[in-house]
Amino acid sequence: MGYRDIVRAAKREKWAYIMLAPVIVYFAVVYVVPVVRTVALGFSDYTARTGAVWVGLKHYRAILHDRVFWRAGENTLIYTVGVVAISVWLSLFLANLIFQLPRAAQSGFKAAYYLPSVVSMVSVSLVWLWLYQPSFGFLNQLLRGIGVPPVLWLASPRTALGSIIAMIVLTGQGVNIILFNAAMGNIPVELYESADMDGAGRSRKFWGITLPMLRPTVLFVTVTGVITSFQVFTSIYVMTKGGPNYATVTVVYRIYETAFQRYSYGSACAQSTVLFCVMFLVSILQYRVMSERT
Repeated sequence: MGYRDIVRAAKREKWAYIMLAPVIVYFAVVYVVPVVRTVALGFSDYTARTGAVWVGLKHYRAILHDRVFWRAGENTLIYTVGVVAISVWLSLFLANLIFQLPRAAQSGFKAAYYLPSVVSMVSVSLVWLWLYQPSFGFLNQLLRGIGVPPVLWLASPRTALGSIIAMIVLTGQGVNIILFNAAMGNIPVELYESADMDGAGRSRKFWGITLPMLRPTVLFVTVTGVITSFQVFTSIYVMTKGGPNYATVTVVYRIYETAFQRYSYGSACAQSTVLFCVMFLVSILQYRVMSERT
């Protein structure tokens, strides 16, 4: 298509472009401009008095020697793998069980699982703070009832990150269950009828029909889950502040500390750029690997 063809197409579809213009402008102002500005500030030292002063790769070299940032990256990776791996299979298992129920029962279970998703993460984190409370928390009260000593769920480096992963897994399955349930409803019934004629059981039908037909949904859930997990912040901020001893510090929380506690905005922008590049590469890799199997 040549330049003249492009101009003719633009004139022919001018009203479509006019209607899309507000959305395009909004996207550019709210998303594109801040991203470009963040990348540019990553090469600068910024203060309110002097503005942005170019320093080149100073902040990126500092990241290479920032042990806390690397610890945050390790914690973020552990958190992401734990949450996504468990969540995808758990929500798939629950969706498969719910799909076999009558319609009314399906609606009730889906609503029950989806309810925590509409509650703010701050509220969910505060509830789980009470559950994990060492002295009078509900979980430790249960342990005392069976003769087990209290556990310092969030105060011990050995259990803090795992406790947060458990909270997210147990409260964040609603959206995935609904997506999987909807996808199961689009699987042709004839496939299951043919499997029944061949004498296939539930397990064989799940692995041979249901799971292969759900691969596009599994891809979507996995990619979005990884992106969301890489950006975890609220639960860390409310429950642990990155402690104890940096056991739960994540990359986004480290960026927050750098920008709003140390007031090193250039360094925070460099860290944000690194996180964006990692998320972008991981998402592309996931999409290519999983889409080849879909």
